[in-house]
Formats: sequence, C-alpha cells, structure tokens
Amino acid sequence: MKIRLIFAFFLVILFNSYAIAEVKDTKEIEYNTIYKNLYMSSINDYSEGPGGIILNKGGLDYSVNILKNVPWSKESYCTLALLSSVDELTDDAKEETLKMIDKYISQQMSLDENIPEKLATIAILFPGISEEDLKNRKEKREIAQDFLIKLCNSSDKNYASLANLILIFKRKLKVNDAEVEKYKNLFKEKYTDHPALPILELDYTYKPYYIPMSIFYNGFLLDGKSHEEKIAMIKILEEKYKDIIMPSGDTYQAQCWACTAMCYHFKENNEKAKEYIKQIETKESKCTLLPFLRFMIE
Repeated sequence: MKIRLIFAFFLVILFNSYAIAEVKDTKEIEYNTIYKNLYMSSINDYSEGPGGIILNKGGLDYSVNILKNVPWSKESYCTLALLSSVDELTDDAKEETLKMIDKYISQQMSLDENIPEKLATIAILFPGISEEDLKNRKEKREIAQDFLIKLCNSSDKNYASLANLILIFKRKLKVNDAEVEKYKNLFKEKYTDHPALPILELDYTYKPYYIPMSIFYNGFLLDGKSHEEKIAMIKILEEKYKDIIMPSGDTYQAQCWACTAMCYHFKENNEKAKEYIKQIETKESKCTLLPFLRFMIE
C-alpha cells in the first residue's frame, strides 16, 4: 500500500502540470478544463484514505479529446502519464479499451491516421490491461512498442514528442534502464521548447516512473544519488522555474517543497519534513499536495 501511495504522490505532482502566469487563449482554457475533469475523475483526494488511479470511459474519452486537439501541450503530457499509470479500469473503460486494442493495434498500424486513439490505447495497454485480459492479444505490446519507436522518429513533432514520452513512462521497471535514459535525454534535446519540459525535469529528479521501491528505503534513488544530493537538485529547479504557476493554482515552488519534504521523510527525518509541510500550509494553504503529505508524514 505504501508503495502505491508513493507513486500517487509523484503522479499528483505530474498531473497538476504548469502554465506561465499569462493570459491563455480560449482553446488553452477549454482543454485545461477538460484535463481537470479527467484528473478529478481519476485521482484520489485522500479524504477517505488511500486509493489508486481508476479510469472510467468518460476519462478515456477526455483523454482522446485532449491528445487530438492539443497534442503539443502540458495537458497531453499529463494525460499520457495518467493513462500510463492507471491502477484499474472500470468495466465500461476496459470494454472500450479492449475494442480499441483490437481496432488500432495491428501489424499494419499506420502513422497517418487515428494517432490520438492509438496513443491513448498504447498508454493504457502497458499498465491497465492485465495478461489475463489480453489473452490472445499478448503480441500487441510488442507491436505497440515498435509503432511508438517509428512514430518517435517521424517528422510530426506533436505526436513524435508524445510517442517519446510513452517510451519514457512505461519501459521496463529496472535499475539503470538505459533505454529510459535514452528517451528522456532525446526528449530534452529535441523538444527544448516543449511546455511540459520543467515538469519532466522535476519528475525525473525523483524518476518516479521506474524506481524499484526498495531503493527508497536504502536512502538512495535510482541513479545512486543520496537524498541530500536530490534536495540540492530540487532547489536548483525551484530557483530556475520559480515564476511558474500550476493550472490548479499550485506554484512550482510548492511542488518542489513537497518533493523536499518527501526526501526528508525517506531519510526518516519527519521533523524536517514537517517544516516543509508547515511552509506550504503557511504560504500556499490550498496546495493540492497537502492532503497526501499529511497522510504520509503526519
């Protein structure tokens, strides 16, 4: 249960995304609202205890809508991350997903049509559909990964970047996964103007998507850096992106404080962790991460 909670913390950070404090156009506001509907329908608020990410058919429809209409956006980044981290599908979402797998995942997958539907299907295919559910569809995973690699190398910047992200999110969960590093670095090099790049930097300071959780309890993270080193890295990001505001109203700075609090928690220094929680409560009392932090640390 604690392992799932740790993942949930990083997902809350990820899914809140960010936006520079400036006037948004109508389309940005519209799809930010759609994303928030997806987020709120899927993420547990800890008011009644722990829980995972449950996707219903409505959330699946929201996801395809976002990927289709604003592919080069923080909302698409976060949508794929959410889909790639689903713990459970409702019956209607599972039924629809299996239909989408049969319709879109085949040896003849084209790079020219239905890309949003294919990306949503592939993102869910990795975590949300069990081997039992797949039954005679087990070859679909390999076909999907081959398609992602082809799309990642295509000339369509919008969808190539999203394929790149799925290759980061859902590769094998193992220490020193060179393939994850390869695609993470590729994204950072190719898409320097991507609106979600600061999120990626903070996410992968802790690298939540492929950490064997035992490493947390050994006091080190995936790349062998201590929590003290990670705290220093988070501080650099905090200074670099301190003017960024999350769509939920959270600041990037508060997200960094939350990560720092968790570092101290893993170091078994909850008193220091509580200092950061108190700092968030004082300066940003409506921070969306506070329920989780209180649940875990207090």
